Amino acid sequence: MGPTIIMIKEMLKDLLRFLFIAVFVVLGVGIYYHANIWPDHQSIWSDDWNNWRIWPIIYFPYWQLYAELNLDTLDANCTKNRTIWENDPSKNGCLQEDWTVQAIAGIYVLFSSLLLVNLVIAMFRFL
Repeated sequence: MGPTIIMIKEMLKDLLRFLFIAVFVVLGVGIYYHANIWPDHQSIWSDDWNNWRIWPIIYFPYWQLYAELNLDTLDANCTKNRTIWENDPSKNGCLQEDWTVQAIAGIYVLFSSLLLVNLVIAMFRFL
């Protein structure tokens, strides 16, 4: 049982190092999406924690790690009336069309699904 515990401990150290990199990549891409798709949102925190803007920042790039692009849900539940989505956090302002978001999404999905997964495999291989 001793060598197994040592192996698990070493693998967890490597996994935490990988997760540290992955969290920064996910947050960076999520902030980029939010800043370019919803540029008019000023407040990120609201009274109800379910409506915090941080959740979509994490939600979309996290599920893109698993190749769920959420292209159909990005434009749902939106309104062009600014006073509605400023006063009701459950409503989103309609998306701004920005071709760079689609380009970054493609690069991110390729990077995350190929390089990050292969990085974790390579890290665990040389224990």
